[in-house]
Amino acid sequence: MLAHSASLATASPTSNRTAVWRDAGLLTAVALLLRLLYLWLGTREQSLASMCMWANDTKNYLSVANFWQSGDPAGAQAMLLAGPGYGLVLAALQAMFAGSMLWPALLLNLLFGCAAPVVVYLLALELTGRRSVALGAGLISAASVTSLSVSTSILSDQPFFTLHALSILWFVMGWKSGRTRWFVLAGFTAGVATWIRVMGQVWPLMFAFIATILILLEPSPRSWFRWGRSLWTPTILLVFVLSWSAYNYAHHGLFTLTSNGARSAWLYLGARALAMNTPGLDTETARDQITAELERQAGLSRSEVDMYRYSAQRITELAREHPGWVARAFVHNVKENLQESNYDLYRQLPQCKSALDLFTRQARDHLNEWILLGSLLGLTLLMKEKNHLAWVTLGCTLAVFTLVTGFSFWQGSRLHYPAEMAWSILLSYCLISAAQWFRRRVQGRHRAEAA
Repeated sequence: MLAHSASLATASPTSNRTAVWRDAGLLTAVALLLRLLYLWLGTREQSLASMCMWANDTKNYLSVANFWQSGDPAGAQAMLLAGPGYGLVLAALQAMFAGSMLWPALLLNLLFGCAAPVVVYLLALELTGRRSVALGAGLISAASVTSLSVSTSILSDQPFFTLHALSILWFVMGWKSGRTRWFVLAGFTAGVATWIRVMGQVWPLMFAFIATILILLEPSPRSWFRWGRSLWTPTILLVFVLSWSAYNYAHHGLFTLTSNGARSAWLYLGARALAMNTPGLDTETARDQITAELERQAGLSRSEVDMYRYSAQRITELAREHPGWVARAFVHNVKENLQESNYDLYRQLPQCKSALDLFTRQARDHLNEWILLGSLLGLTLLMKEKNHLAWVTLGCTLAVFTLVTGFSFWQGSRLHYPAEMAWSILLSYCLISAAQWFRRRVQGRHRAEAA
C-alpha cells in the first residue's frame, strides 16, 4: 500500500501555497544573487566571452548551431557527437536575436540555474513532505559551486539538470496522484532534456525500473493502475531516443543517439584500463595514443562514424579479452569522480586562485566524502521509515548519475553534477533529521532535570 508514503509526503506544493511561493522566491533570489556575483567576479579579469565559452564542448555546440542554420557538414559531424538539442537551442537564439547568441544563451542558462533550486525544493517537498528538508535541499542547489560554473557557461549541463529534475518531479506527482497528464509531461520533459544532453538516454529503463520496484514493494490494485499509467513516461522518452537514433541511421548509418558513448568509453575507460595494467604506461600517455589512433582512423575527413565504429570495436575487444581490467578501471573512475572538485573555477575566477586552492583541496580530500556519507545516511533513514517513493526515486537517481561517471574522467565535478538533484535532498534529509534528533535529546534532558 502507498498509505505510509503518502502520509510522509502529503505536504505537496499546493498544500500551503503562500509558504511555497515564499520559499521559491527566496531560493530564486539567492541563486540569482550568487550567479550575478560570480559573473561579476569572473568578468573583472577577462571578457564575458572568455568566461562563458572556455570549454571545448562549447565549440561543438556552436558547430551544431551552424548546422541548423546553414547545413554546415562539420556541424553534422559535431551533432553526431554532441546530440541535436542544445545546438538547436543556440541556433534558435541566434535567429531570434539577429545573430547575437552570447547574451541570450547566457541569460537562458542563468534562468535554468535559478530554476534548479526551486525544482529540487518542490521534488523534496513532494517526496518527504517536510518543508525544512525541501528548503535545505534548495539552498544546497542554489549555492552549488558546480551550478555556479555551468549556469554561467555556454554548456548543456545546467539545462539538462533542471529539465531532468523537473521530469522526475512530474513523474513523482503522477505516481502520487495516478493522473496520466503528469506522466506524459515527465516523458516529454525528459525527452527534451535527453536531446540536450544525451546522458538521459538510459532513463526509459530507469523510469520503468522505479515504477516496478514501487509496485513490488507496495502491491495493490490501485498501485497496478498507477504502474500502467506510469509507462507513458518511459514510452515517450523512448520515442525521443529512438527517433533521433533513426535519424542518425538514415544519415550516417549508425543507429545510435550519439557517437559520444563509444568514443568516451574507449578514450577514457579504455585508456585507464590499459594504463593500470601496462608497466610504464600512464593514463595521459595512453589517452594521447588513443586520440592519435582515432585521428588516423578518421583520416582527413575527421569522420565521427569511423571514430565511433573503431572505438566500439576496440572497447568491446578489450572488455571481452580483459573484463577484469575494464571493471577495475570503471570502479577507479567512479571513485575518482566522486572526489573531484570544480576545477573549472580556475578558468572563470583566475584572480581567486589562492582561495580556490584551499576549497578544491578540501572538497577533494574531505567535503565530497562527507557529502556522500551524509547522502547514504539520508537514504538509509528514508528506507527505515519506509518512504518507498522517496528512497527508490532518489536512490536510483543517485546510483545512475554516479555510475555513468565511470566512463570518463578529468572533467572535474561536472560529470557528477546531475547526481546533485538526488544527493542534495538526501543530505538535507540527513542533516535536518540529525538536528531534530539532537534537539529532542536536549529537550528530553532538560525535562528530566526539571522533574
